[in-house]
Amino acid sequence: MSVLDIPLRKVLQLFYASQTLQRSILKEDIRLDRRKEKGGNRSNGGDFYLPFWSDVKKHIAGDADLSELTEGRMRSNKRYKRLYPLLKDGVFDLLSAKLRWSNEPVHIEPRSVHGSLQFGDLGGVIRINDALHARVRHEYTRVVYPYFSENPALPEEGGRLGLWAMQQALTALDPNDMRIIDILRRTFFSPQTTPLRGDEEVVFRKNYSLVIGEWERLKQE
Repeated sequence: MSVLDIPLRKVLQLFYASQTLQRSILKEDIRLDRRKEKGGNRSNGGDFYLPFWSDVKKHIAGDADLSELTEGRMRSNKRYKRLYPLLKDGVFDLLSAKLRWSNEPVHIEPRSVHGSLQFGDLGGVIRINDALHARVRHEYTRVVYPYFSENPALPEEGGRLGLWAMQQALTALDPNDMRIIDILRRTFFSPQTTPLRGDEEVVFRKNYSLVIGEWERLKQE
């Protein structure tokens, strides 16, 4: 992650994190940037959540069982033992109570959905990577983007900002099909349940500008 080239889920976390947590995340970003400048690798062990999200897609498509896949992940890497079971339970609750895909034929598109939102005046890019694109009963589609962070929870405003960003970045898809899920809180955001108010771009830009400003300030410390 870099603040100037950042996944949507991470920038939303920074928007609503406490000052202490935000500073910690930004200082780690600066440390990795400096390591790369010295010829090192910016990677910090890979995306902790990517294997889980891959397993979720297999489960929804009916190709595997998420419980079994999660057990296998935990056996292979002790880093997964605490959060992966919580994420698994959150996905099951969302599928049964909110997304309502249980017992319905679901086809996962071969390619996940990717897009980006450019903020040229701020010098930054927000990326929407690996969103799940699903067709249900050949009747409707859903584009689902996950928010994984343990802290903070994604508030209602954050859901609206995330939906707005998805709609701006994924212009080839129906904006009404966009969904954001805060898996650990079993929270679900859609244009129908969380209607946009019209000020999302202004609020997003303001928040992102503040994050970039704090990042630049910390680089001078």
